[in-house]
Amino acid sequence: MGKRPWAGKNVQLTALSQASQGKLVKMWEKKADNALSKYVREATRDKFGGCPFCGGPVQHCFHFVTRKRRITRWLFINVIGSCKVCNKLERYFPDVSRAWFVKTYGAEVYLNLVRVAQKEWTPRSRMDVDEKAASIRYLQAITNYYKAKLMEEFRIY
Repeated sequence: MGKRPWAGKNVQLTALSQASQGKLVKMWEKKADNALSKYVREATRDKFGGCPFCGGPVQHCFHFVTRKRRITRWLFINVIGSCKVCNKLERYFPDVSRAWFVKTYGAEVYLNLVRVAQKEWTPRSRMDVDEKAASIRYLQAITNYYKAKLMEEFRIY
């Protein structure tokens, strides 16, 4: 099968090792992250004209609820584009961005996002083959959705 057996288009997960299955899921996570990031940056530029916090150029994205929570990782409402400085500040002073979120969207929306993030989820390392297959299908759908939104709204991709 070669060095990257998981890189083929029509690969059966059961034919792959556990490590290759994990790499395949991780590859689709990166693709979904990239598609979401591109869409969010364009949407932020379109809506706010730049960084919503300082007005600078949008170069990065950050999540209001941590990316580690996979259940909310690819939700559009959980991500915002920002400039380099505000992106770094968010890491050390997250309360400022949370306060902005509450002011912009309301406390109830933020609390619902937090509630969703606290729901049960399975880490990639403990997924069985069926869960990995479902995860890959979900990530492929997310990637295609955000790519389509970029084409439709901004003629990018």
